Amino acid sequence: MSHVDAPAIFGPTVTSLSLLSPCLIKFKSKTNEETYDVLLPPRSLMVMEGESRYGFAHEISKDAVEFIGDEQIERGRRVSLTFRNIVAS
Repeated sequence: MSHVDAPAIFGPTVTSLSLLSPCLIKFKSKTNEETYDVLLPPRSLMVMEGESRYGFAHEISKDAVEFIGDEQIERGRRVSLTFRNIVAS
């Protein structure tokens, strides 16, 4: 499901380490129709700050097969470690 990691709870940086299978993450602008598909290969680290953190919602589908352009991405088992700082209230 498309989301922005809770800005009121989590700090300005969200990082995610993607392991095992490649996958496609989709970014959708919160203000217009702008979208980006980004391939996360195995062992990749994604860092979201600034506009990517707050201005775009993101999602990873559960589809077994996805496409980025003409390239087919077959999804196997995927492990993701996401790191967020909790903002003290």
